[in-house]
This record gives sequence, structure tokens and C-alpha cells, in this order.
Amino acid sequence: MATPSKPPRRKGKGAPPTLAESATANTNTVAPENTDDRKLVNFRWPPELHKRLKIYCLEHDMDMQDFAAAAVINELDRKGG
Repeated sequence: MATPSKPPRRKGKGAPPTLAESATANTNTVAPENTDDRKLVNFRWPPELHKRLKIYCLEHDMDMQDFAAAAVINELDRKGG
């Protein structure tokens, strides 16, 4: 009985691009320019509060970050901070 021959070897996807090729080929990895002087703040809060804020901001055509900044400013002014 004859043994079957091996299937042809796959060549794969090829060699990876050189550094020069990859720098020009993939332009979606460039970080966006920071167009304002705001600081990024991350914190967690209850989902229901987030939902209420999102609905309020949509109804009043506001950005959530603008609302949050105004709320913090108002609270600091009220408490003398």
C-alpha cells in the first residue's frame, strides 16, 4: 500500500512589512491632536445616575462634560472652594 504524499506547505501570510512600509500604510494609529486644554478625569458612578445625566443632557442639547464641569464649579463656589 502506498503512503499518501504530504500536502503542499502553505506559505502563510508573507513577511511582515518593514518599518518604513508600516508607518505609511497604517494611518489610523496616529493620536488625535489635543485641541483644548482640558484634563481627562476618570471616575465611576452608579449606572442610574449616568442614565439620568445622559437623558438630561440630550434633552437640553449639552455635552455631559460641560454639565459636569458646571456642576463642579457651582458646588465649589457654593462651598467656598
